[in-house]
Amino acid sequence: MIGMKSYEFNISPIILNTVMTIMAAMSPKAKEDESKDVSKETENLWGIKSISDYNSWFLGVDMATEITENFRDIETPSIEENCAVVVKSVQVTLECGLGHRTVPLLLAESKFSGTIKNWTSLMAAAADMTLEVHYYNETHAVWEPLIERVEGKRPWNLKLAVKNNPVQDKSLMPGDDFIVIPEPQTEVGISSGDTMNITVSKSSLTVFNNLAKGFSEGAASTFDYSLKDRAPFTVTNSVGVPIKVQPNHNLRVMGSPEKSGVCDLDAGQSLELEYASMEPSHQGKLSILSRQESSLFTLTFGMLLYF
Repeated sequence: MIGMKSYEFNISPIILNTVMTIMAAMSPKAKEDESKDVSKETENLWGIKSISDYNSWFLGVDMATEITENFRDIETPSIEENCAVVVKSVQVTLECGLGHRTVPLLLAESKFSGTIKNWTSLMAAAADMTLEVHYYNETHAVWEPLIERVEGKRPWNLKLAVKNNPVQDKSLMPGDDFIVIPEPQTEVGISSGDTMNITVSKSSLTVFNNLAKGFSEGAASTFDYSLKDRAPFTVTNSVGVPIKVQPNHNLRVMGSPEKSGVCDLDAGQSLELEYASMEPSHQGKLSILSRQESSLFTLTFGMLLYF
């Protein structure tokens, strides 16, 4: 049995361009076709030649082989083979943004479990997969479902079954007055007992448009790597008096190697914050719609004289 806990894949335009650049550098360059001198081959094309100079396959005589010479009656021992694979969580996030500071726009979560038996003889495999897709609504700063949960409780489920059948002789015998339809050599079944509910809104179409634009620019060879990184969070003091800002342990001042404590912020000044090292959360165990209700990032504000 092969068990895997969780996998997280973050794909952004700059990562895509980096991978494409590496692949282009590693792939061998195509060699130019050297022009062959065919003048010697066509010089005596219509000349008379003896047939004995040719050794073509259709002019040769093959030695006959009796069928009993290569026949061997080998009893193949039956071996039971079984393998099970369980992946508790797979998360794929598509991000767009400026440089390395990107915002997740589309997120897919899935679980997988499958078994395969007798893969060297008559293979039989069965798999079960769940799927849940969300898009990020930047207007309201919340995740909204694209492929919704079934009845709001469990993710959409898909089942796959593959089976190899033994080869049987279905030729007609003398006296048969009907046609026997042989079994298929390989059977593949894909089914789902759940209805897939896909929500399409103006916000989701905007997300798709931003993803298409961002990845098309990222795949171009003229991608600008000199883009300045921007902070994912910016706090601006517009209240007119000095204040104090205290981020929680998951946030820190941008560029600071350590987690930040209480920061003084005068009137009109701005404070740029970035992600600090986060402890493993409940990713893969709860839906993103449930996780966004938890307080992973908090800020505490107070007047300078009353903090």
